[in-house]
Amino acid sequence: MASIRDFLSKEAIDKALDAVKDSDSFLPIEFFNAIGLKKQVGIVNKIFNFLDRNKSGFIEEEDAEDLLQNFRHDARKLTPAETAAFMKAGDPNNTGKISPAAFSAMVQAPD
Repeated sequence: MASIRDFLSKEAIDKALDAVKDSDSFLPIEFFNAIGLKKQVGIVNKIFNFLDRNKSGFIEEEDAEDLLQNFRHDARKLTPAETAAFMKAGDPNNTGKISPAAFSAMVQAPD
């Protein structure tokens, strides 16, 4: 079974997760940049599919809460504030869902 680590470096993931180990330290754009996703446009949809845990075709709040655990099983859950910030960053229309296109736009957003 494939894992996110098949597409992103273990070192980058571990470093990025270490930077967000404290509650309320997760910033979506900075995190995705730190793991190298912004530089690897060709794998954004593959990473989206890992983050869409319930396979609905969207990242929803329940998927977002567990976002960090997709990168390493022992990572913490996002706080409610972090979850809300992530959803806001990827869901500009406030639908409660992040589409693959919206996720790609968020990941590729300028710093």
